[in-house]
Amino acid sequence: MNKQKWTMLLPHFVPVAGILGALARWVLYVSADDRTGLLPYGHAAQLILFLISIAAIAIIILSCIPLKQANKYRFNFPASPIGAVGFGAAAAGMLVTGIGELILGGDDLATACALLALPAAGTLGFLAYCRFQGQKPSVIFGLGLCVYFMVFLVCRYRVWSANPQLEDYVFPLLASVCLMLACYQTAAFAVGSGSRRLYTVWRLAAGYFCLVSLPNCGSPIFYAAMAIWMFCNPCDHRPMPRKGRNMR
Repeated sequence: MNKQKWTMLLPHFVPVAGILGALARWVLYVSADDRTGLLPYGHAAQLILFLISIAAIAIIILSCIPLKQANKYRFNFPASPIGAVGFGAAAAGMLVTGIGELILGGDDLATACALLALPAAGTLGFLAYCRFQGQKPSVIFGLGLCVYFMVFLVCRYRVWSANPQLEDYVFPLLASVCLMLACYQTAAFAVGSGSRRLYTVWRLAAGYFCLVSLPNCGSPIFYAAMAIWMFCNPCDHRPMPRKGRNMR
């Protein structure tokens, strides 16, 4: 019972840790060298951010271990207005980001990524409707989001990799990877093969890294919207009853 109680507390703990991590990261940027723009080494906020991140990820992983397998979509994702709000926020954030990048312009890959954001936002809008109604969507929608986040990651990494400090972009990088893996698990649930443990780990890790990425990330609307999406859409943590094992 205590183990299950910990898993139920996770959604409340991780956003708090993410906000504290974002504050620590903001202090780092305030203390950055004005001449070089590099983040300071050995700063107290750097140590605090490291400890918060280690503690958050460790608690997420250890608390997900007691979760029992139950891979039926409708059992794990029943009708939820809060979940629908999360999908809607993600759709709006992705749409605004995509339109903004199209207006700013860029090379072919950046333009392709911005264009992909438009149908991806529409997909999130449809998934918001499905979550509100408690309907199981096709696996195609989850896989489509995986493709978008893969292109998004490649497009952004070209810019990030030119940065001399890994610390400057490691959190947006981890956030993008975890978002892609959370979408993959969502797609897996649509065909009855998702893992509650993996989904919960990737979802909460994505939400945490999105929040910590907010200071000086260049796309605060995008990462804030993704964090809302992740934190508003937990899977059910209850053991699946035997009579419901055939539920789709």
